[in-house]
Order: sequence, then C-alpha cells, then structure tokens
Amino acid sequence: MKSFSDIYDPKANCFDLLRIVFASAVIFGHTCPSLPSTSWDYKQITVQYLAVNGFFVISGFLVVQSLIRSGRFTDYLIKRTLRIMPGLLGSLVFVALVLGPLLTQVDLHSYFLGAHNNPFKFVLDQLTFKLTGNTDNVCDLFIGNPANGPLWTLRYEVLMYLLLPAIAPLILRYRFLSLTLTAVFGIDLALDFDPLIIGDQANLHRFCRLAFCFFIGVSIYLFRDRIPFPKKLLLYTTPVILFFYVTGFINEILLLIFPIYIIAIGIRWNISLTDRFGDFSYGFYIYGWPIQHTISDHLVQGINPVSLCALTFLGTIPLAAFSWYCIEKPALSLKHRLSTVQKRSRFTVGEG
Repeated sequence: MKSFSDIYDPKANCFDLLRIVFASAVIFGHTCPSLPSTSWDYKQITVQYLAVNGFFVISGFLVVQSLIRSGRFTDYLIKRTLRIMPGLLGSLVFVALVLGPLLTQVDLHSYFLGAHNNPFKFVLDQLTFKLTGNTDNVCDLFIGNPANGPLWTLRYEVLMYLLLPAIAPLILRYRFLSLTLTAVFGIDLALDFDPLIIGDQANLHRFCRLAFCFFIGVSIYLFRDRIPFPKKLLLYTTPVILFFYVTGFINEILLLIFPIYIIAIGIRWNISLTDRFGDFSYGFYIYGWPIQHTISDHLVQGINPVSLCALTFLGTIPLAAFSWYCIEKPALSLKHRLSTVQKRSRFTVGEG
C-alpha cells in the first residue's frame, strides 16, 4: 500500500486550491452573522471555524517544509515575513486610508487626528498583532464590528511560525515528539471543547486549538512515510465526516479526521491555480470582511445573505488580484535576494 510520501509531490498538488476554498468559506460563513437574525451555523460549528482549522493544518504541513529547505532561521524568517506582512500592510492601508475616509460620517480632520480609533494607531496595532494596543476599528467605519475581523488569526499564525523553529531541533530529530506536542494541545481541547468560548480563557483556548491544527499538519508531514494512503481513503472518510456532522459530534471527530482528510485531498490531485491565475487566497482572507461590511453597513442595508455573499465576492476578487500581483508576488520575489547562502540545512529530519 502506498504511503502519503509516495503520493505527495511538492510541485504537483492542490493546496493553493484548498486555501482558496477555505478563504471563500470564511467570506461565506461571515455573510449571515453580519446581518441581523440570520445564521448559517450548525451544531455549534461554523463554516469559518472549519476553514480556519483547515488553514492551520495546511500551514503546518507546508511551513515545516519551508523550515527544512531554508537551512538557516534567518532565511526562514525572511520567507515567513515576506509572505505575511506586505499583504497585511496593504490591507490595513486600504481599510484605514481608503475605505475609512470614503465612508466616515465625521470630517476628515477628526477622522485622521481624533483620539478615538485613530487610523494610524489602528494600522500600527494590527501590524504588530496588538503588541502596541488593541485598536480593532477605525473611527466610525463599522460600528459594533471590527474593521477586519479575520485578522485575529494572524497573530496565532505568527506564533506558530516562531514556535516551530524553536522546537525544530527536537521534533525533527525525534519525530514522535511532534505527536506528543500535538496530543498535549488536543487533550486541552478535549477537556474543555467549546468553539464559542469567551472571556479570559478564549485566547488560550484559541491558541491550543490552532496549535493542535498546525502541529498535526507538521506531524503528518514528518510521518508521511508511515501513513498509508488507501486508494479509497477519501471515499471512506467523506461519509464518516458527513455522518458525525449531521449527528452533532463533528467537534470531536473533526480533530482526528479532518486534518488527514485535508492533507489527503491536497496531495491527491494536481490542480494548481497559482501558475495560471495567481494565489488569491490571502487576498480573499484579508479583504473579504471589509468589503462585506462596506456593503451591508453602508451601501445596501438589509440586503439578503445570498446577494451580500455574491457582491462580496465580486468586490473582493479584484482586490485579491491586486494584492497578489502588485504586493504579495513582488514581495515574495525578494526572498532569494535577501536569503543567505547555505550549503547544508541545519534542520534535518531524523528517524525517531
């Protein structure tokens, strides 16, 4: 029987397509909650909850490969920074310096220089992942809602980027430790599993949840040579996931099956959108929310969910394309110039 390692080709897969699907799911899932008295939630689980989990599983699977290929921590850090920060800055500037001035109900002097939710403070706080402050909105842009809700996940993504190389010498040499670490995060979730948890425990709970998803992705890559890939794996797992979704036990089962399912899909088919059209997934993720709330809060109040979802996609696609071709892709092209020359990787995978 073939293993995941036998099936996986780093240059021929469909992870970029899956990221587009997940980014679209976040837009789709946020459509109804952005309107009064509507919801597409089911069994205490949301579409965007699944999508974010999927993002982190794929991220763990791919980022550990980036770390191994990079050789040096500085090269790895340069790659991760160029992937996240330029696109994020472009989105923040668009929200604070384009949408805000166009939609605000106050005069521009008060908008730019007012003490409450200053746009420059907003950009700084979000760009530093709230290390400098907790400004979530810009003046009166989206009253009652953050200016860009999905950005909360990026600080956890960055935490994973920093945690991985810190423990890499251990988990790459002794692979079973990656499973141990994943299990620790999983046990925390099992003891207090509530996707809607709020309050002081919310940040810790989110960290454990997303760390579990990230490191199970790491573990799948490290043990790819030992994980069997039956020809009918996807056929077997799809009805199981649907069954537990309908019966209401999806939360628990999802932790075990969903990551394998996602990686299996990613490595099974070669459907690359990036080579043909570009990678719009990050642009979808960081522009979908502000476009959605611009429509529902300012342009067409009371719009039905289907129309809102369709208009959000129509407005987000050109911004995602602009972000990729004018910001993200040029930034990523710099990684080869900024990377240091390294003959041999300091991060190698052991047999343990």
